[in-house]
Amino acid sequence: MAYRLAFGLILLLVFPGVFSAFLWAGRLFLRTDGLLIFVLIGTIFGIVFDQLVIKKVSYLQTLIHELGHASASLLLFRRVERFVVTPYNGGEVYHSGGFAGEFGNDFIGLAPYTFPTFLFISVMLRPLLNSNWFPWFDILIGFTFGLHAFGFIRDIRNNFSRRTFIGAWSGRQLQTDIAVRGFIFSTIFIITLTLAIHGILLAVMVEGYRGVLSWGQQFYPVTKNVCESIPRVLKMVQ
Repeated sequence: MAYRLAFGLILLLVFPGVFSAFLWAGRLFLRTDGLLIFVLIGTIFGIVFDQLVIKKVSYLQTLIHELGHASASLLLFRRVERFVVTPYNGGEVYHSGGFAGEFGNDFIGLAPYTFPTFLFISVMLRPLLNSNWFPWFDILIGFTFGLHAFGFIRDIRNNFSRRTFIGAWSGRQLQTDIAVRGFIFSTIFIITLTLAIHGILLAVMVEGYRGVLSWGQQFYPVTKNVCESIPRVLKMVQ
Protein backbone atom coordinates (compact mmCIF):
# COMPACT_ATOMS: atom_id res chain seq x y z
CA MET A 1 0.00 0.00 0.00
CA ALA A 2 2.78 2.46 0.97
CA TYR A 3 4.71 1.59 -2.19
CA ARG A 4 1.73 2.24 -4.47
CA LEU A 5 0.93 5.51 -2.74
CA ALA A 6 4.54 6.70 -3.18
CA PHE A 7 4.84 5.43 -6.74
CA GLY A 8 1.45 6.88 -7.66
CA LEU A 9 2.71 10.29 -6.55
CA ILE A 10 5.87 9.82 -8.63
CA LEU A 11 3.74 8.97 -11.66
CA LEU A 12 1.75 12.16 -11.15
CA LEU A 13 5.00 14.14 -10.98
CA VAL A 14 6.33 12.72 -14.25
CA PHE A 15 2.98 12.84 -16.06
CA PRO A 16 3.43 16.41 -17.40
CA GLY A 17 6.79 15.41 -18.91
CA VAL A 18 5.33 12.21 -20.35
CA PHE A 19 2.38 14.09 -21.84
CA SER A 20 4.61 16.82 -23.28
CA ALA A 21 6.95 14.25 -24.86
CA PHE A 22 3.95 12.35 -26.28
CA LEU A 23 2.59 15.52 -27.91
CA TRP A 24 6.05 16.24 -29.36
CA ALA A 25 6.30 12.71 -30.79
CA GLY A 26 2.76 12.95 -32.15
CA ARG A 27 3.53 16.18 -33.98
CA LEU A 28 6.74 14.66 -35.32
CA PHE A 29 4.83 11.67 -36.65
CA LEU A 30 2.04 13.77 -38.20
CA ARG A 31 4.62 15.63 -40.30
CA THR A 32 5.75 12.41 -42.02
CA ASP A 33 3.29 12.30 -44.92
CA GLY A 34 4.22 8.95 -46.47
CA LEU A 35 4.70 7.09 -43.18
CA LEU A 36 1.50 8.57 -41.75
CA ILE A 37 -0.62 7.49 -44.73
CA PHE A 38 0.59 3.89 -44.75
CA VAL A 39 0.23 3.52 -40.98
CA LEU A 40 -3.32 4.89 -41.19
CA ILE A 41 -4.18 2.38 -43.92
CA GLY A 42 -2.87 -0.44 -41.74
CA THR A 43 -4.73 0.93 -38.71
CA ILE A 44 -8.04 0.74 -40.56
CA PHE A 45 -7.37 -2.90 -41.47
CA GLY A 46 -6.38 -3.64 -37.88
CA ILE A 47 -9.56 -2.13 -36.45
CA VAL A 48 -11.72 -4.01 -38.95
CA PHE A 49 -9.94 -7.29 -38.15
CA ASP A 50 -10.37 -6.66 -34.41
CA GLN A 51 -14.09 -5.96 -34.73
CA LEU A 52 -14.86 -8.80 -37.14
CA VAL A 53 -12.57 -11.49 -35.73
CA ILE A 54 -10.89 -10.78 -32.38
CA LYS A 55 -13.98 -9.32 -30.75
CA LYS A 56 -16.01 -12.42 -31.61
CA VAL A 57 -13.46 -15.06 -30.52
CA SER A 58 -12.88 -15.09 -26.76
CA TYR A 59 -9.86 -17.40 -27.11
CA LEU A 60 -8.02 -14.80 -29.23
CA GLN A 61 -8.87 -12.03 -26.78
CA THR A 62 -7.48 -14.11 -23.92
CA LEU A 63 -4.39 -15.05 -25.93
CA ILE A 64 -3.54 -11.40 -26.68
CA HIS A 65 -4.21 -10.44 -23.04
CA GLU A 66 -1.92 -13.14 -21.66
CA LEU A 67 0.74 -12.37 -24.28
CA GLY A 68 0.80 -8.86 -22.79
CA HIS A 69 1.73 -10.31 -19.39
CA ALA A 70 4.26 -12.73 -20.88
CA SER A 71 6.01 -10.25 -23.18
CA ALA A 72 6.32 -7.70 -20.36
CA SER A 73 7.86 -10.43 -18.19
CA LEU A 74 10.45 -11.23 -20.85
CA LEU A 75 11.17 -7.54 -21.39
CA LEU A 76 12.13 -7.32 -17.71
CA PHE A 77 14.33 -10.44 -17.98
CA ARG A 78 11.92 -12.57 -16.00
CA ARG A 79 11.17 -16.18 -16.74
CA VAL A 80 7.64 -17.12 -17.83
CA GLU A 81 6.95 -20.16 -15.69
CA ARG A 82 3.43 -20.94 -16.83
CA PHE A 83 1.34 -19.68 -19.76
CA VAL A 84 -2.27 -20.89 -19.83
CA VAL A 85 -4.98 -19.89 -22.31
CA THR A 86 -8.37 -21.59 -22.46
CA PRO A 87 -11.26 -21.14 -24.94
CA TYR A 88 -13.87 -20.11 -22.37
CA ASN A 89 -12.31 -19.88 -18.90
CA GLY A 90 -9.72 -17.14 -19.43
CA GLY A 91 -6.02 -17.61 -18.86
CA GLU A 92 -3.15 -17.15 -16.42
CA VAL A 93 0.53 -16.28 -16.65
CA TYR A 94 3.02 -16.96 -13.87
CA HIS A 95 6.48 -15.41 -13.96
CA SER A 96 9.59 -15.39 -11.81
CA GLY A 97 10.52 -12.49 -9.56
CA GLY A 98 13.63 -10.40 -9.92
CA PHE A 99 14.44 -7.35 -12.01
CA ALA A 100 12.53 -4.09 -11.30
CA GLY A 101 10.94 -5.32 -8.07
CA GLU A 102 7.44 -4.06 -7.26
CA PHE A 103 7.39 -1.78 -10.29
CA GLY A 104 8.13 -4.81 -12.46
CA ASN A 105 5.26 -6.73 -10.88
CA ASP A 106 2.85 -3.88 -11.58
CA PHE A 107 4.20 -3.34 -15.10
CA ILE A 108 3.66 -7.02 -15.89
CA GLY A 109 0.28 -7.15 -14.15
CA LEU A 110 -1.05 -4.11 -16.01
CA ALA A 111 0.78 -4.77 -19.30
CA PRO A 112 -2.37 -5.88 -21.21
CA TYR A 113 -3.73 -2.35 -20.71
CA THR A 114 -0.53 -0.42 -21.47
CA PHE A 115 2.01 -2.49 -23.42
CA PRO A 116 1.12 -3.18 -27.10
CA THR A 117 3.07 -6.40 -27.69
CA PHE A 118 2.78 -6.69 -31.48
CA LEU A 119 3.14 -2.94 -32.06
CA PHE A 120 6.25 -2.81 -29.86
CA ILE A 121 7.92 -5.70 -31.71
CA SER A 122 7.13 -4.32 -35.17
CA VAL A 123 8.26 -0.76 -34.36
CA MET A 124 11.50 -1.95 -32.76
CA LEU A 125 12.28 -4.06 -35.82
CA ARG A 126 11.63 -1.20 -38.24
CA PRO A 127 15.05 0.55 -38.01
CA LEU A 128 16.77 -2.76 -38.85
CA LEU A 129 14.98 -3.22 -42.18
CA ASN A 130 16.06 -1.99 -45.61
CA SER A 131 13.89 -0.16 -48.13
CA ASN A 132 12.62 -3.39 -49.70
CA TRP A 133 10.34 -3.90 -46.71
CA PHE A 134 8.48 -0.63 -47.18
CA PRO A 135 5.76 0.56 -47.41
CA TRP A 136 4.29 -2.85 -46.54
CA PHE A 137 5.95 -3.01 -43.16
CA ASP A 138 4.49 0.38 -42.21
CA ILE A 139 1.05 -0.97 -43.12
CA LEU A 140 1.79 -3.90 -40.80
CA ILE A 141 2.74 -1.48 -38.01
CA GLY A 142 -0.58 0.32 -38.49
CA PHE A 143 -2.38 -3.03 -38.43
CA THR A 144 -0.86 -3.92 -35.06
CA PHE A 145 -1.82 -0.50 -33.69
CA GLY A 146 -5.41 -0.92 -34.84
CA LEU A 147 -5.43 -4.41 -33.36
CA HIS A 148 -4.30 -3.17 -29.94
CA ALA A 149 -6.30 0.07 -29.80
CA PHE A 150 -9.75 -1.42 -29.30
CA GLY A 151 -8.30 -4.39 -27.43
CA PHE A 152 -6.94 -2.04 -24.76
CA ILE A 153 -10.32 -0.34 -24.38
CA ARG A 154 -12.16 -3.67 -24.25
CA ASP A 155 -9.71 -5.10 -21.69
CA ILE A 156 -9.97 -2.05 -19.43
CA ARG A 157 -13.77 -2.04 -19.63
CA ASN A 158 -13.96 -5.76 -18.80
CA ASN A 159 -11.45 -5.64 -15.95
CA PHE A 160 -12.21 -2.31 -14.28
CA SER A 161 -14.29 -4.20 -11.77
CA ARG A 162 -14.19 -5.82 -8.35
CA ARG A 163 -15.66 -9.03 -9.71
CA THR A 164 -13.91 -12.28 -8.94
CA PHE A 165 -13.29 -15.27 -11.17
CA ILE A 166 -11.77 -18.73 -10.96
CA GLY A 167 -8.19 -18.97 -12.25
CA ALA A 168 -7.92 -21.03 -15.43
CA TRP A 169 -4.99 -23.04 -14.06
CA SER A 170 -4.82 -22.39 -10.33
CA GLY A 171 -8.53 -22.94 -9.67
CA ARG A 172 -8.34 -20.17 -7.05
CA GLN A 173 -10.76 -17.29 -6.75
CA LEU A 174 -9.01 -14.21 -8.14
CA GLN A 175 -9.63 -10.50 -8.69
CA THR A 176 -8.84 -8.63 -11.88
CA ASP A 177 -5.35 -7.18 -12.39
CA ILE A 178 -6.77 -3.68 -11.97
CA ALA A 179 -8.75 -4.40 -8.81
CA VAL A 180 -5.74 -6.05 -7.13
CA ARG A 181 -3.71 -2.86 -7.57
CA GLY A 182 -6.52 -0.43 -6.79
CA PHE A 183 -8.56 1.60 -9.24
CA ILE A 184 -6.93 4.98 -8.59
CA PHE A 185 -3.37 3.68 -8.82
CA SER A 186 -4.20 1.57 -11.88
CA THR A 187 -5.79 4.54 -13.65
CA ILE A 188 -2.74 6.76 -13.06
CA PHE A 189 -0.38 3.93 -14.03
CA ILE A 190 -2.24 2.95 -17.21
CA ILE A 191 -2.59 6.50 -18.54
CA THR A 192 1.01 7.50 -17.77
CA LEU A 193 2.66 4.30 -19.04
CA THR A 194 0.47 4.15 -22.15
CA LEU A 195 1.44 7.69 -23.15
CA ALA A 196 5.11 7.05 -22.37
CA ILE A 197 5.31 3.80 -24.35
CA HIS A 198 3.40 5.10 -27.35
CA GLY A 199 5.34 8.37 -27.36
CA ILE A 200 8.62 6.46 -27.47
CA LEU A 201 7.32 4.17 -30.23
CA LEU A 202 6.25 7.17 -32.33
CA ALA A 203 9.71 8.70 -31.91
CA VAL A 204 11.40 5.44 -32.93
CA MET A 205 9.22 5.16 -36.03
CA VAL A 206 10.35 8.60 -37.21
CA GLU A 207 13.95 8.80 -35.97
CA GLY A 208 14.98 5.18 -35.45
CA TYR A 209 16.52 4.13 -32.15
CA ARG A 210 17.86 7.63 -31.47
CA GLY A 211 14.20 8.59 -31.10
CA VAL A 212 14.38 7.15 -27.57
CA LEU A 213 17.01 9.77 -26.69
CA SER A 214 15.01 12.52 -28.43
CA TRP A 215 11.93 11.52 -26.42
CA GLY A 216 14.00 11.71 -23.22
CA GLN A 217 15.23 15.17 -24.17
CA GLN A 218 11.61 16.33 -24.36
CA PHE A 219 10.60 14.53 -21.17
CA TYR A 220 13.48 15.61 -18.92
CA PRO A 221 13.22 19.44 -18.86
CA VAL A 222 9.47 19.41 -18.21
CA THR A 223 9.87 16.89 -15.39
CA LYS A 224 12.80 18.85 -13.96
CA ASN A 225 10.71 22.04 -13.91
CA VAL A 226 7.84 20.26 -12.17
CA CYS A 227 10.15 18.85 -9.49
CA GLU A 228 11.84 22.23 -8.95
CA SER A 229 8.49 23.96 -8.60
CA ILE A 230 7.29 21.72 -5.74
CA PRO A 231 9.32 23.45 -2.96
CA ARG A 232 8.09 26.84 -4.19
CA VAL A 233 4.48 25.69 -4.19
CA LEU A 234 4.81 24.16 -0.71
CA LYS A 235 6.39 27.39 0.56
CA MET A 236 3.51 29.44 -0.82
CA VAL A 237 0.96 27.11 0.81
CA GLN A 238 2.69 27.45 4.18
